[in-house]
Amino acid sequence: YNRGKRGMALDLRQPAGAEAARRLALSCDVVLHNARPGTMESIGLDAATLRTAKPALIHASVTGFGTRGPSRLRPGLDIAAQAESGMMSVTGEAGGQPLKAGFALIDAATALATSNAILAALFRR
Repeated sequence: YNRGKRGMALDLRQPAGAEAARRLALSCDVVLHNARPGTMESIGLDAATLRTAKPALIHASVTGFGTRGPSRLRPGLDIAAQAESGMMSVTGEAGGQPLKAGFALIDAATALATSNAILAALFRR
């Protein structure tokens, strides 16, 4: 899955790292992140800030529990989503204990929905 990809590590808590990330983001068509709510705003990499410099930028944010509400700062874990959604209660043998799906179903569904939303935004633009 990672054939031909290159990676880099930036310390976004340092001004030089945040500035490098900003330059990189502004050179892209799409920015996608899964930071907890408020994190990107605190370092100037949120949608509103980036769009002041590049209005056509498509910005996607994935969180486990949304940006408001009592669980907004909780990390989103596939197993927790399966359990809390009730999905595990219908998985497994009748009368048995709840079981998780055999693969990270919530993560896969989230990736599919997010990629579809990004493609729709690119198509619209």
